[in-house]
Formats: sequence, structure tokens, C-alpha cells
Amino acid sequence: YGCIPGFTVPDGHHTLEEILPWANMSIMVSQARLAQLPAILRAVSPRRRARLRAKLSCVWRRLWFSSVYGSCLGEDPSTDAFDGLMHVLSQRRHLARRSGFPQFVLPQTCGAGEGFPRRAHGKEKLRDSHSPSKAERHH
Repeated sequence: YGCIPGFTVPDGHHTLEEILPWANMSIMVSQARLAQLPAILRAVSPRRRARLRAKLSCVWRRLWFSSVYGSCLGEDPSTDAFDGLMHVLSQRRHLARRSGFPQFVLPQTCGAGEGFPRRAHGKEKLRDSHSPSKAERHH
């Protein structure tokens, strides 16, 4: 115990960053400064170390897949990493729809047309491949 998460994030985005306060519970170190990591960690004051650990102790459940691997300490699996991931993906999908970003579409070779949404051509909206088209509904 007593760890402080340290991360290097090349693309600037943390996993589950929409729901986890990474800056309040971990140390971010650029790839260029990784060789200095021991000195960076030694420079963390005892007060900051205590704050980082306290925040981590509040959110660790979101980092463990207890609904998949089982509970460690009797935690509720409905607040685990899987639940957090589903929440984040739902948020991202909602934001993408509101902003007009095109929806994700699987290539034909990955099963599109087999129950997956497919992109319509022109201004036609996405529809499930099992939903009848206008022409199919009129027959």
C-alpha cells in the first residue's frame, strides 16, 4: 500500500477520464521525463502524497472489473470499471450524435448487414440492417 499512480499518456487522454479525477489522484510524467521518475516521486510532498492516496482510495473501484473477475473487498460490482466504461461510451455516443459526428460503422467484412447499424448513403439516416427499408415496407 502507499502507492501513487504515475502515468505517461502519449495522446493526452486517460482511460475513463470523463469520470475519474486523474489529476487529483496520480502523477503525470511526460515520456521525455520518464528517466527522472524516481526523483519526481521523491519530490512529492508528504501532504500531496496523502491527498493523492485519499482520492485514489475513493475511486479504486472504478479501476477493477469486479463484475467480471469478482469482488476484492465486497465492493458493489455495479460501480466497477465495466460500469464506468459503459457510462463513458454512452456519454460519448450521446455527444457524437448531438454534434453531428458520423456514427461508427463496421466494414462489410466485419459483419455489417448482420444486425449491425450501417451508414446510409446521402441524407438517409442510419437504420438497423434488419429494419425494413421504405421499398420493403410498401410491398
